Amino acid sequence: MVALGGFTMMAGIASFFNKFLLRLSHILICVGAPLIFGPGRVAGYFLNPKKSRATITFGAGLFLVMVGHPFLGMILEVFGFLNLFGNMFPLLKVMLRTVPGIGNLFDRSADNDRRKRAQSYQDDYQDDGGYYNGGSAEQYY
Repeated sequence: MVALGGFTMMAGIASFFNKFLLRLSHILICVGAPLIFGPGRVAGYFLNPKKSRATITFGAGLFLVMVGHPFLGMILEVFGFLNLFGNMFPLLKVMLRTVPGIGNLFDRSADNDRRKRAQSYQDDYQDDGGYYNGGSAEQYY
């Protein structure tokens, strides 16, 4: 159900936010997710007090899609989705590093190069004891 919901959502977005396809996809996903994860776990995750603002935003987007405002609803849903599941992206990145074909895309060498560059900029900076560091104002005039 969730896969079919994802497919119809892509088709609904590709057909310029077709209301029928988006409504159908939301119904399929809302019914399919509790079937996969269990209704108690889904309700416990969405009704967590720490995630109340994200749940309200996501629910408002879902409501707007259902009443016929798909574009605004999808924007609210994406914002709510990122707030609900944003803390899982670092975990997903770590998990994808272990996959043989995809792990090379998440190579740590790019992170290390960025850190080395930042450190070299800090090493190149020389504090000359200027005006704000106890020096005199005459050396600047």
